Amino acid sequence: MSDPTVPSARGDGPATGPPAGEALFVLVEALTELPSLRDESGRSTLIRLLRPAISAGVHHDSRARIFLFNLVVTCLEHQDGLSEMLAAVHFIEGSSRPMQRVLRTAAALPDGRARIGEDNGG
Repeated sequence: MSDPTVPSARGDGPATGPPAGEALFVLVEALTELPSLRDESGRSTLIRLLRPAISAGVHHDSRARIFLFNLVVTCLEHQDGLSEMLAAVHFIEGSSRPMQRVLRTAAALPDGRARIGEDNGG
């Protein structure tokens, strides 16, 4: 069920702003399950791997879920930002089961903005 107050990422408009709320929340939930992002050190490392335009725009929070929500929204505001973030997370986390879930969840976003690892065998 979609919330009419949450803009949909489908359509011909610019690729900015978050996808429909539910898909965004599912992605953030999957990210919170990554062992490497559970502590501040892992999240700090992730931020250092991103380009300055993204890392400077992320509102930091000590709570992992809030931080990761802010990170995903900030990445979606930048061209290829989500794919860049997912590549950095994949570098940190490796190919763990939770990481595979993150990649599947991101690939299922309504507008298809997150496409990494498609030609590398998963």
